Amino acid sequence: MARIVFVVMVVLGVALAAADDTPAPEKEEVRLEDLELPLSSLTKWKTREYTYQLERRGELRTLGKVIMETKVDGEKVILHDSWTMKWRGKEMGLDLQMECKANNLLRPTAIKSVGKGDDEFGNFSVQVGESDAVVALEDGSQRRIDFPADTLTDIAQFRLFSLLPRKEGPTIKLGHVMEVSELNLKGPAVIEYVGQEQITINQEEVQLHKFVYKRRSRTVEEAWVDDEGALRRIRIDGRKILTEIPPKAE
Repeated sequence: MARIVFVVMVVLGVALAAADDTPAPEKEEVRLEDLELPLSSLTKWKTREYTYQLERRGELRTLGKVIMETKVDGEKVILHDSWTMKWRGKEMGLDLQMECKANNLLRPTAIKSVGKGDDEFGNFSVQVGESDAVVALEDGSQRRIDFPADTLTDIAQFRLFSLLPRKEGPTIKLGHVMEVSELNLKGPAVIEYVGQEQITINQEEVQLHKFVYKRRSRTVEEAWVDDEGALRRIRIDGRKILTEIPPKAE
């Protein structure tokens, strides 16, 4: 009798498992352009500083500093990022300025890049149109590149994290992403809110909202923001880390 009962339980368990083996419902998706974002809160950004570190084999090495500045001027937003670092004894720097539309993509109309110390930090200016752009190089030459209407730049994405809803919701779809320093067009991609996480920043334990940016199911970037939307930390490619430097008391 005991054996019969055991067999019946096993069969019943398999049947129930089969009945529950239904695909999970797909998560709702929404285009970034269709979200209602509090763009007016960009006025709170002003100037923020971040320590730039590289994590290798569990150790953090400080390379330099990143300063991000955001100005809102009517229907125009000016983004200005300055990267200064030292790598293998070599001083390097990148100064990026973008004049953008005040929309969800913070789509640039003009870009200027001034780099030094590394071939990957270019010197160029860009005039952006509706679906492409014209790049002017130092030697006076020009070239045309694709710049689709649904493109979000990586520089604008840093600001975007502070505007996104800090709660569970649909996956946010990105048509394309442009890595501005190299004018490298990527995409499509998504951004997801994954909940709150406790991390250590400047020797202090803090509870922050976490977002992940994924391309082809691979996590490319993680971002942590506080309840006010301030961007406190970014991790790029799992090893490049930008951590907010506390502002000096006035």
